Amino acid sequence: MAAFKCLLLLSLVYSVIAVEGKIFNPCNKDDIPCLSAATEAFLEKTHNGVPDSNIKAIDPFIIPELDVIVDEEMGLFFTFTNVNVTGLKRLQILDYKMDTDKKSVVLKTKADVNIVADLNIKFTKKNNKSFNGLYQATTTAAGTSNYGYSLVKKQDNEIYFEVGPETNNCDIFDEPEVTLGDELLNALNNDQDARQLKTPYEQNKVSLRKRTLCKIVDSAYVVVINNLRTLATTLPAKNFFNGAFEPCSKDDVPCVVKGTEDFLSATYKGIKEYDIKPLDPLFFPNLDVVVDEEIGLIFKFTNLNVTGLKNMKLLDYKMATDTKSVEYKTKTILHLVSDVDIKLNKNNKHFNGLYTATTTAFETVNYHYSLEKKGDIEHFVIGPETTTCEIIEEPEVTLSDELQTALNNDEDVTMHKKNYAEKKFHIRKTTLCKIMDACIAAFISNVRTLTAKLPKTAFFKDI
Repeated sequence: MAAFKCLLLLSLVYSVIAVEGKIFNPCNKDDIPCLSAATEAFLEKTHNGVPDSNIKAIDPFIIPELDVIVDEEMGLFFTFTNVNVTGLKRLQILDYKMDTDKKSVVLKTKADVNIVADLNIKFTKKNNKSFNGLYQATTTAAGTSNYGYSLVKKQDNEIYFEVGPETNNCDIFDEPEVTLGDELLNALNNDQDARQLKTPYEQNKVSLRKRTLCKIVDSAYVVVINNLRTLATTLPAKNFFNGAFEPCSKDDVPCVVKGTEDFLSATYKGIKEYDIKPLDPLFFPNLDVVVDEEIGLIFKFTNLNVTGLKNMKLLDYKMATDTKSVEYKTKTILHLVSDVDIKLNKNNKHFNGLYTATTTAFETVNYHYSLEKKGDIEHFVIGPETTTCEIIEEPEVTLSDELQTALNNDEDVTMHKKNYAEKKFHIRKTTLCKIMDACIAAFISNVRTLTAKLPKTAFFKDI
């Protein structure tokens, strides 16, 4: 499902661009607050650039040289060198519109920027007379970027964004604060040609300053878009937006299967910020299993470590919207390692050692759901689940040598040995199914967490 697939970004991006921690959150394409927060997180994490990638530093952003025709009629020409722009790491999204039919994007942003540069002012109509000095400016700049995109399939059979060239429009909200170095300002005040141009310049000062600063901001913004373009070409398109691609139909089992398996693959290590818990390895500090009441056999597992859930397969999925119920069937190859205390309850005896097991478990999960509105948006609320576990083939179970020897040498154990041998397959299945039930409960808890955070439309398109 789209919501499951988009969460791949959170795990894949760590290795792709080598930035510690989460740098981007998945969003619905119309969720402006989410997009704003995601972009801010990305810019904050990558503002210094990422070595060995095409993600360049944006804060500070350095422009070695930039020429600006300030006013052609006046013959006023600025050449900036060593331009230092700060503030872009706190760039904010004001609006975002993605048209999936036209494959176009309109992105509106705002940033408070500070600029320091060496400046050469040239009067091209006054014998190219020039003046040098320090230039400083502070302004709030809004940018609108328009670009198209296409979707291309790469060798891994995944679909990727290919972002086309952008067109940028800049707007400066208020009059910028601009300061010239004392030496430069004095030179201008003492020059006759400069004084002649002062009146026409003052009449258009605000618009000329805005035009100049927009040229600088546009140069910086090109790199911001390029960084986002780099990310888009690095990760599959399905990872960016919950709403950029069609979610599953409730009866499209292959779509639901792939979405669920992608979700597991992406989140098995857990995602702290989403309150999604680790599933592989899944750790249980303590788990008690009443293995056989007749014998009085109880297994007390401690430090139980379960692996294999990240490769759990969804065999079938059924959703009944009239009864608001869900049933799905899974298959998982589990590997377990644990300390175990085997207790013969009726003899009040304990045997301790290491327990390892491998088995293939089939689980049928049933639950009901309701739909709850949060504001104007409906979310799934998943009720308590019931699970049925089946293990078809005999599990492979191994006890540590010390534990096995202690059991073999105990008189009470020997007395129960025949009874245990007759029930061995059933006892092992019962034990491992209890563990599998606990694993499925952890998985459902993660799904429940996800449905509380994302709207129903992120999962299904026909409910």
